Amino acid sequence: MGTPYSRTADGLELQLATNHFGPFLLTGLLLPQLAASGDARVVAVSSQFHRYAKGAPLGDPKAQQGRYSKWPTYGATKLANLLFTYELDRRAREAGLPLKALAAHPGFAGTHLAANGQYGRSSGGTASILDAAIRAVSQSAAAGAWPSLMAATADLPGGTYCGPSGLAQMAGAPQIVTSGKASYDRIAQRRLWEISERTTGIDYP
Repeated sequence: MGTPYSRTADGLELQLATNHFGPFLLTGLLLPQLAASGDARVVAVSSQFHRYAKGAPLGDPKAQQGRYSKWPTYGATKLANLLFTYELDRRAREAGLPLKALAAHPGFAGTHLAANGQYGRSSGGTASILDAAIRAVSQSAAAGAWPSLMAATADLPGGTYCGPSGLAQMAGAPQIVTSGKASYDRIAQRRLWEISERTTGIDYP
């Protein structure tokens, strides 16, 4: 989350590789087992930051597009989570697979994620200050997990997005929410899917 510029051994930007390509690959590798279960559910964890993405990450994933900016990049990875969820759910229905894809976001939860992303640690110097400040004004990590638990266990249709019910979806009991307009772009969903298959080397049925 909001990490300094870095690339993986595969040449992929770190945040996009971690937040999108990794889960895309893992889901594809598990797909036979998911289908065999007879009632599978895949839940992607997005973020309100998806609303601040400058656009979907549809360029060459091994080439930097302009100047790197860590927070818009993070937002784009969270938008990718939603594009993936909606495309996966539609493809599963069309293929007759017993699988639903849903998404959730935690709101503002008091975890060590921001400090670790910024400083590579959650304690010591400025990292401790940032970590303490976030936890002082946020809901608990357990409460942040509620929307994901709702998406994973409630009787909901595929393509549902869950988030907190409080002001600006920052905290509160989980409920069904809507994602930003860009996440419903079917052309972007399909293009990201194609890029992801080429990048990870896995082909979904």
